[in-house]
Amino acid sequence: AMRHQRQQLAVLAENPLYDYLFLNLEEKYDPEAVKQVSAGLRSPTAVNRKTIIVRIPPIDKDGADATRARVKEILAAGADGVTLPHIRNLEEARLALSFFTEAGANVWSPKNPRGETIAMLMVEDPEAVAQAAQIADLPGISILACGIGSLRGAIQGTPEEKAAGAEAGTQKVLAETKRTKLANMLT
Repeated sequence: AMRHQRQQLAVLAENPLYDYLFLNLEEKYDPEAVKQVSAGLRSPTAVNRKTIIVRIPPIDKDGADATRARVKEILAAGADGVTLPHIRNLEEARLALSFFTEAGANVWSPKNPRGETIAMLMVEDPEAVAQAAQIADLPGISILACGIGSLRGAIQGTPEEKAAGAEAGTQKVLAETKRTKLANMLT
C-alpha cells in the first residue's frame, strides 16, 4: 500500500497542471499522512512546488486545545496551510485564527501578501453565514469559503428551501470575500 501511495504522489508531483493539493483529514486526523504527502510532493522529480492545504476536524469535535495543537502539528509536518471547517460563529472564527498566531505562522492575506501560510476558514452554519461580513473583516484569513453541502444540512425546511438557503449563503460569503478581496474556494 505504501509503495502504491508513493507512486501516486510521484505522479501528482510530476504533473505541472497541479498547483496545490487539498488533503482532507476532517474525518480521520493523521499527521503522519501530511509528512508522507509533503515528502512525496516535494521529491526531486517534482515539476514545481505544490501547495498543501490540510483540512482538520472542526473545533467543536475535539475542543480548542486539540485543534490548536493540530494546527501547529500540521504546519510543522510540512503543510502550507490548514482548513478549519464548520466555523459556527464570529467568536469561533477569532479563536481559529488565534491558532495560527500561536503557531508562529506568517499568514498570507490581502493585507499581508508576503505571508507564507494559508489560513482557511469554512462557514457551514447559518449563524456563521449571518455573520459573514464580520468574519470576512477579521485580520489573518487567507481563504474564506462556504461549505454548501453542510450548510444545506444545517438549514431547516423542505429540500427546495434548504437548497435555496444554501445557495443564498454561498452567494453571501462570495460577496463578502469579493468586498474584502479574500480568496474564496467555492465547493
